[in-house]
Amino acid sequence: MEYRIRDYGAKGDGMKDDAPYIQAAIDECTENGGGRVVCESGTYLCSTIFLKSNVDLYLEMGCTIISSLDASSYSGEKEALIEAKDAENISISGYGTIDGRSYLVYYDDNQDPLHEAPLDYPVGAFRPRTTKFENIRNLSIKDITIKNSVFWTLHFAGCNYITVSGVKIFNDIRCNNNDGIDPDCCKNVVISDCIIVAGDDPVVIKTTKPMAEKYGSCENIVVNNCIMRTKSAGLKIGTETWGDIRNIQMSNCVIEECGRMLSITVRDGGTIENIRVSNVRAACRAYSACKDNKHIGAGYPYWWGKGESIYISNMPRDYETMNPGTIRNITLTDLDIDSESSLFIVGSEYGKIEDIEVRNCKLQLKRIGTQEPGWFDFRPSPMEVVKHDIPGIYVKCAEHIKFKNVSVRFTDQAEAWSEVVWIEDAKKVVLDEVCGTPARKELPAARILRVSGLEFRNTTIAGSVESV
Repeated sequence: MEYRIRDYGAKGDGMKDDAPYIQAAIDECTENGGGRVVCESGTYLCSTIFLKSNVDLYLEMGCTIISSLDASSYSGEKEALIEAKDAENISISGYGTIDGRSYLVYYDDNQDPLHEAPLDYPVGAFRPRTTKFENIRNLSIKDITIKNSVFWTLHFAGCNYITVSGVKIFNDIRCNNNDGIDPDCCKNVVISDCIIVAGDDPVVIKTTKPMAEKYGSCENIVVNNCIMRTKSAGLKIGTETWGDIRNIQMSNCVIEECGRMLSITVRDGGTIENIRVSNVRAACRAYSACKDNKHIGAGYPYWWGKGESIYISNMPRDYETMNPGTIRNITLTDLDIDSESSLFIVGSEYGKIEDIEVRNCKLQLKRIGTQEPGWFDFRPSPMEVVKHDIPGIYVKCAEHIKFKNVSVRFTDQAEAWSEVVWIEDAKKVVLDEVCGTPARKELPAARILRVSGLEFRNTTIAGSVESV
């Protein structure tokens, strides 16, 4: 059965808050056992809308729901423009649009002459999520367009059985914290056939502390057939890792511009395991800082990442958190990546990285952006950002690492670019059919420091090694 919101008093003129009328349609729909609430063509200014069990919120073509951004209308437990909690069988579908109106909050303060650093926003600015779904069983988001999110776009917390398909997210590429899709302590999730543009991470799988305490781990997630653009990590797992994250598959994606193609980062004691990433094409680059570096410190771009192709990191978040967790059983295959920095696998004495395989990958280091290479970015950690030579592959404090049929090519010139492979303080590393030539003739192809159990197989770089 259909419930049309104009029958309940919604005007769609973009001036008056239509949320009460949409809510009335939703409430009657669920009271009658469920059905479809239809939002007809028009512009609906809304405060929080609460979805309920057995309701499909259908946005007709020409329908736009816009956020009121009035903090007083989000009082109490209201955190998002559209919310649902402790319910089942909920969907949002159709070819309409949800608009978070970030352009009313963010502004360009002209601190960055290259216009790459994040836009600014007023201190204490009200920035609600576009959606938040908590403890929902059977949730579907299909075909709609979401744009201009002022904070997280699709936040799923403690949900089970989620499908997101055919969704288009067009957020401002210079707004921070406007993640595309955030499965947080969720289970059994499929994200497919989406186009996501966001300043922050398009897809980020996490276990935040409050949700991990209530719902535990994040498991069984598939990301497939997506196109992305971002100034952060295209595909991300972590950094919030208060619970375990496992059984993740990401494949068949194009990331046309990003700070990192893939980031797997543990910081809060959880275990990240059983991850498969395959068939991804990406271009990774570093972005400029604000002119006066007011956000982070002298010379450090604000966005996390320096154009790493792969970033796998296990370090303490701060000096008080000395048990960051574990990363293990990761397989990366059939990747074609242009980047400005290393394939980076770095653990620490406090947390393990083990059982990583990289297979059938092409890595091209080339100048893409405006920033000079030569930095390792460890954020968030006490190390922050440090000056360092940039090899094609960098491994530290990890064990049982295998590279098979991996090529590294330096296609341009940069002062910081160095060896094909740099490995230190590691155990049981196999370089099988790894090929490449160092960035400068005077450098070895491989720099090996305090490594036990290293094997070279079918590779010419074994003839050019500097080791300690």
